[in-house]
Amino acid sequence: MSAALIAAGMTQHLSLSASTLDVRHIYIEQAKKYEVYATDCINACYAHNERLACQLLLRENPLFGNVTSIASRITKFVNTDCFNQVLNRQWFGQLPGNATESSIAKLREYHAEDVIDQTSQETVSL
Repeated sequence: MSAALIAAGMTQHLSLSASTLDVRHIYIEQAKKYEVYATDCINACYAHNERLACQLLLRENPLFGNVTSIASRITKFVNTDCFNQVLNRQWFGQLPGNATESSIAKLREYHAEDVIDQTSQETVSL
């Protein structure tokens, strides 16, 4: 799942610098496939065991620079029930005991970045 999320992010980024529209389209389609795969994985895990699936989102993966799956900004993945449950638990302070401080700090950092992005978008709209 983590590899699919990383691959989705990479292919999305590569699509922005593609030299032709055909190549860009190929990257975008591949990114969508990775997104679907990661989303299907977390949904299957969540259906099997909700608690462990939520912990899986918060687990830091050393192979990818200690990034967590919850740090993903993949819209399809973010809209899963498991992702929402993790955010609700974090909001109400009910994260599982093995969630590291760095995971919580990353959640807060991404939330702060989103607030800044929303504020700048509102300013541009005015």
